[in-house]
Amino acid sequence: MDEIITWLLNYALDHGIGVITTADLSPEVPSAAFATERKILINLKWKNKNEVPFSIAHEIGHILNGDDGNFLLTSTARSKAEHDANIIAFQILKEWAETHDIDISEPYRFMSCFAIPSKLSDQVAEEYARYEVN
Repeated sequence: MDEIITWLLNYALDHGIGVITTADLSPEVPSAAFATERKILINLKWKNKNEVPFSIAHEIGHILNGDDGNFLLTSTARSKAEHDANIIAFQILKEWAETHDIDISEPYRFMSCFAIPSKLSDQVAEEYARYEVN
């Protein structure tokens, strides 16, 4: 787990994104993106530790998309900004998996590998269908 977290944090830094990591927050406090400052806050003590890599990639997605405002991963709003941040997160995680010979040949494997919440299964399936068409 530490390897992918380190890789993702370096990915953020390589793309001009400031990173604040902390283990001092409650496990209930989600990670966040502060788009105007080009910074992400990552709660390393998140209640589901396996979701931390996805949350890092998701917050990076907000910054790379040029979203305007502040975002929390657990936002219940099904906004375009959240959808698009997930797309970028999927692409970043796919890149990591491919460079580390991780089998993500099907949506279920991908979601399992990165502890992507089941509420995003339709979006993951759509992305996989898009890859198969292109």
